[in-house]
Amino acid sequence: MQSAKKVTLKIDIENYSGPLEVLLDLAKSQKVDLANISITQLADQFIEFINSVKKINLDLASEYLLMATWLVYLKSKLLLPQSDEDDFKVSEVAERLKLQLRKLELIRLLSDELLKEKSFTNIDDTKPNFNLPMMKKLYRPSQRPIIKSQKLTYIDDLNKLKCLKPAPKDIFIGTGYDIHPFEANKKMFLGGVHIKSDIGFKAHSDGDVLIHSLIDAILGAAQAGDIGEFFPDNDPKYKGIDSKKLLKYVVNLIEKTGFEVVNIDITIIAQTPKLSPYKKEMKNSLKQLTNCENINIKATTNEKMGFIGRGEGIAVISTATLKYKDWYEHYNSRK
Repeated sequence: MQSAKKVTLKIDIENYSGPLEVLLDLAKSQKVDLANISITQLADQFIEFINSVKKINLDLASEYLLMATWLVYLKSKLLLPQSDEDDFKVSEVAERLKLQLRKLELIRLLSDELLKEKSFTNIDDTKPNFNLPMMKKLYRPSQRPIIKSQKLTYIDDLNKLKCLKPAPKDIFIGTGYDIHPFEANKKMFLGGVHIKSDIGFKAHSDGDVLIHSLIDAILGAAQAGDIGEFFPDNDPKYKGIDSKKLLKYVVNLIEKTGFEVVNIDITIIAQTPKLSPYKKEMKNSLKQLTNCENINIKATTNEKMGFIGRGEGIAVISTATLKYKDWYEHYNSRK
C-alpha cells in the first residue's frame, strides 16, 4: 500500500498567540485535514505534555490542553456514523473552526487596544472609550450600548443610585384575635412574659394568647394568611413551643419581604389575674421581638360577664401597622 504523501508546512509563529490559534488557522485554510490527524499520536503527545507541564509556562500548557481536547472531540465526531438527527455535521467543522478563530482574533486585538489605552487602567472608570479603533470595529454607532453603572462598595454608595426609587408611603393595618381557656398546673405566659399564677392556658403550644393574637395581626397587615397556616395546632413539632419563636419567625419573614412593624396596639380582656404590674415588661419583650418601638398594651375586664367574666380564660385583640421599609430614610437617619 502506498503511504500518504507528506507535506511540510512553513509557519511564522510570530503571527500567532498560541498553539490553538495555529491549529484553527491551518484547519480554516484547509492546509490540515482533521480526519488525517492520528488520535493515538495526539494522545501520546498529550500524556508526554502533561508529564512535563511543571517545567513550562502554564498559560501555554492550558492552550495545549484546550487544543488537544478540541481535536479529540472533533476527531471522534468525524469517525462516528452521521445521522439526520445528529446535531453535529462534518460539513459544519470548518465553519465552527472559523468562528473560533474569529473570536480569538477579536479578543486578542481588543485586549491589545485596551492595554494601550490609559483610560482603561483607571479602576473607577465606568464608561468604555468607543473611539478606540477596535471598539469601532466591534460596535456600529447605533449598536453602542449606553452604560450607566455605579460601583457599590459601601452603604453610602446606595445614595448615588438615582435609579433606586424610594419606598412607597402606603401603610397596612391588620387585626388579630385569640382566646384560650385556663388549664391548671401550667405556667402562664403573656407577651413572652411569665405571669405568676396557679393556672396557665390550654393550648397546643405554650398558649401565649397575646403573641398569637399579634401574629395574626401582623400576618393580616402583610396579607400573608393566618397563624394556623404557618403553625398548625396538629403538628407535633409545635407541641409546647415557645410562642416567642413563632413571633420572631413571622417578623423576620415580613421584614425580608420589605415590611417593617411601625405600631402595635393590644387589648387584653381578662377577669383574672391582674396584669397591670406586667404591662411594662410585656412591652419591652415585644419591642425586642418585633423591632417596633411604638407599642401600647391595655388590659380590661369583662365585667364578670360570660366565659371571660367567670374567670375561665383570656382573650386578646391586637392591631398591627406595617409600612414598606425605606432603606434611604433608615440608613440616613442613623448617621
